[in-house]
Amino acid sequence: MKSDKVGGSKGKLQGKKLQVFVSSPFGGMRDYRRAVMEGVVRAGHIPILLENFSFSELEDIPVIVNALEDCQVYILILGHRYGSIVDEKARKRVRELCPGLRVPKGISFTELEYRLAKHRESPKGANQHGQLAIFTILFDKEQVEAARKNKPEGHEAQERAKVSKAFWDFYSTVAKERKFGKPLSYRAAKTTRTSLPLEIQLALKDLDVTNLQGWIPEPSGIPAELIPTIAQNRLTQAIIGSLGMFGSLDKRLAREPELKQRACEFFWEQYGAAIYDKDINLFFESGSTIAFLADAVGVRIAGRHRISSNNVLAHLLLWLVHRGSCEMFPNTNPDPADQFGATFGEHIDELYKECSLANAPPEPDYRGKPLDGREKQAIEDTMAEPAAPNHWEGRTLLLGAISGIQMGESPEIIWGKRTQARDELRRNVEMCRGFHVGSYKNKLFKRSMYETKLPLMVFLDESKIDCKIEVGRCHFIFDREYTWDKFMRSYPVAFCVGCHSTNLAGCAKLFKDKGFQIVRDRGTYDHQAFIARNSCFVKRFKQFDP
Repeated sequence: MKSDKVGGSKGKLQGKKLQVFVSSPFGGMRDYRRAVMEGVVRAGHIPILLENFSFSELEDIPVIVNALEDCQVYILILGHRYGSIVDEKARKRVRELCPGLRVPKGISFTELEYRLAKHRESPKGANQHGQLAIFTILFDKEQVEAARKNKPEGHEAQERAKVSKAFWDFYSTVAKERKFGKPLSYRAAKTTRTSLPLEIQLALKDLDVTNLQGWIPEPSGIPAELIPTIAQNRLTQAIIGSLGMFGSLDKRLAREPELKQRACEFFWEQYGAAIYDKDINLFFESGSTIAFLADAVGVRIAGRHRISSNNVLAHLLLWLVHRGSCEMFPNTNPDPADQFGATFGEHIDELYKECSLANAPPEPDYRGKPLDGREKQAIEDTMAEPAAPNHWEGRTLLLGAISGIQMGESPEIIWGKRTQARDELRRNVEMCRGFHVGSYKNKLFKRSMYETKLPLMVFLDESKIDCKIEVGRCHFIFDREYTWDKFMRSYPVAFCVGCHSTNLAGCAKLFKDKGFQIVRDRGTYDHQAFIARNSCFVKRFKQFDP
């Protein structure tokens, strides 16, 4: 955590990471919400978009309230739609959670979010913000009038009149807020969606955050000048130092964050409603993209699902940041020698220890050698644990990650420090296909997950496809006994891939040629995603229907 008094630019963003709540009626705003999200990510902050919520259920109200309480910036996009109306039970719940907040009858969820934001805002001066910074994005008033006349909201004439009055009162109020640039135009939609991310990025970089708490927030009520002193506390140093030992995870979090973020958002757009409505349990595996996923969906699933992870960072995000119930499985200590922040369980740990004590630490094998008896037993014992996801009640989806996936026939090989370039070894590596990971323990743990036969969504970005193979370090998961082809045909697996728009068609074709069904991102932005799923995954996910 850093003081704002750095480099003489008081109040400007100096390493603070903010959570930005993006609000709008859903109808017709998808691409604009995407554009705002991209601008937030470009600026180095965390967008919060509550997509795929029904917002008719009473229990959804705390989600909105908690999400806004955790955010430091609120951005409203207001076009010609007023949005879904808050019912009476939901209004009562809001008043219980936010005493003193006025919630009139007939208010929309979009205006409710705005009022909740205003309830938190406490300006300290003409150019400063209090607990929450509020920005608005309005569409041109004449175009809004024309659009509302063409498509009025409400079924009966009396209802349409009430909604129309409520909308224009809201529009007039919002028009007085601080705005991003000029009003948007429906007639220049493509240009607007292209320029908006840059406007958002620049506005957030120029934001005065003197009175805003960053994420992770500085302790409230403590003077800024005392924060460096608090940071010297040996207890906080021990906690931060423990997280710092996961150096490889930290580096991977900084690699292609926009692609990882988009993959996570696209996954939720496609499957969020089903996960939410059908109470599907989730297991978050280790990996940097899974940490992004935990942050992207944490606020949406907190308290409603059984959630578990062997990913230390994902666990902290889900449990500590988003205040949900998240178990650790396996519930063992992270291995200090593993820099990815993962736990693999006592059975896998013990096997690795035995091999190391016998002066035979497991090395990567590129000959397709099947797992031996001890390895299979360690996997079986891991899955026999009562907390393993194959023992959970109800429907469960595995969320996984990989270091890379080899799909082509000519991998680019890097010879590790302890390996020598040999023709036979090169030929063996060139025959390897499918997933590879950076540690022996991770290989066994992933094999144990695949033994559950639970549907699996693997998250990756385009850089992981046919990436460089470091001989001596990369462990391929599949072998002659459990082949990559067999896995693709028989295991219920899907891939969510983040990629640059110029590479999307080529990346998707690699999976389509292997028989996967493709669901493409239809946005028009640089950072896009697609989902590739085999027939087993489609069939298994349909079985989740009540």
